[in-house]
Amino acid sequence: MVTEPPWYVMNAGVYLSEQPMARPSDIIVIGAGIVGCAVAEELSRRGASVEIVDERSVGMGATQASAGVLAPYLEAREDGPFLDLTVRSLALFDQFVERVSAESGVPVSYRRTGTLDVATTDAEMRVAVIRALGAVGGPEAHAAIPGLIAAVADPDARVQQAAAEVLGEFGTVARDAVPSLRRALQTGAPKVQKAAGEALLNIMRPGK
Repeated sequence: MVTEPPWYVMNAGVYLSEQPMARPSDIIVIGAGIVGCAVAEELSRRGASVEIVDERSVGMGATQASAGVLAPYLEAREDGPFLDLTVRSLALFDQFVERVSAESGVPVSYRRTGTLDVATTDAEMRVAVIRALGAVGGPEAHAAIPGLIAAVADPDARVQQAAAEVLGEFGTVARDAVPSLRRALQTGAPKVQKAAGEALLNIMRPGK
């Protein structure tokens, strides 16, 4: 006979087996993986009564199968809300790990080693170089603006999009790119048009 697995209940990170809660919780978190536990821990720190419910033991779902890698630029290939979220999350993670380790007394095996993104085509290599320039920024990267302007007319739409996005990040120093970006706005693929339009707004915005 197959029976349903037990449901495990935790309150503020403490495992309570199947005992009922003494009072209703303010918030119920479904899932006792790394994300669920982290959310519950933060809510508890802010004064909420939190209950975590999971059919498995702690961390025995997707968490145990995770590679344990935080790589926003590999997970989110294009600029947008998802990339912004992953980059912001990575920026907060060092402080999070330090606090959790200090409060629990348990060291967390975590270190920053960077990521390796393998380009398998010439176009992917050009995109990688362009995005690297955007990540570096500063006068050294600005010296590459003529090459980025040329890349806006690259045969590959992915290269065009990346070049437009990086030129937009540079702001007014990339004003020489305006004619090329306007052409891309009129004739490019939809994603290229979007990137070119946003770049023009950033480049022509006063004080940018």
